[in-house]
Amino acid sequence: MFNDVFLGQVGFLKENEGFNTYAMGRWDLLDRGGLTVNVSGLVNWGFGVARAPVLDPEGPGEIHPGGRRLDRLRYGIAANARWKGWDVYGAVIWDRVYKVPGELARDFDLSAAGLTLEVDYLVHETLMLSTRFDQLWAGGLRDSKEDGTVLSAQIRFSPWQNIAFFVRDSVNLRKFHEDNPLRNWRNQLFVGIDWDF
Repeated sequence: MFNDVFLGQVGFLKENEGFNTYAMGRWDLLDRGGLTVNVSGLVNWGFGVARAPVLDPEGPGEIHPGGRRLDRLRYGIAANARWKGWDVYGAVIWDRVYKVPGELARDFDLSAAGLTLEVDYLVHETLMLSTRFDQLWAGGLRDSKEDGTVLSAQIRFSPWQNIAFFVRDSVNLRKFHEDNPLRNWRNQLFVGIDWDF
């Protein structure tokens, strides 16, 4: 912590069979009259955290993880603003992989990115309304990658401090695509309970 304005962290962790190092910081830009604003940044370097894909010669078009390990650079920025019952959040993250085998390089998009925007409104101490927009610009093999776009709405009821009931509906805004996990659905309705203990 620096002067109650900046908070930073560095760390190391294992991911899959690789190794990660990261650094992040948060700047508290404003805290006045009930309005708070902060901005965060992240840089993460993963060594050998993913495997390069290989095409299966037995099944045309079938893709499997190979033995070649890839490094990944991830970086991004996020911001959060709160005022009275409103909480607005946004983040954008970029990924880039390295050490892709030469035979894949021409047909492989090395970069991907994701964007999230969310607005929460506390109607009452026990009731919150939320909406969220998620956009993914996919990377990977160019002939099989598909971008994803999702819009969600949620109602959350918290009758007690550690228990909340929620109903969330997510809509796929892109054309249905059966072979892609980002696009092989049209609508998802979730009803659930969050219990902190």
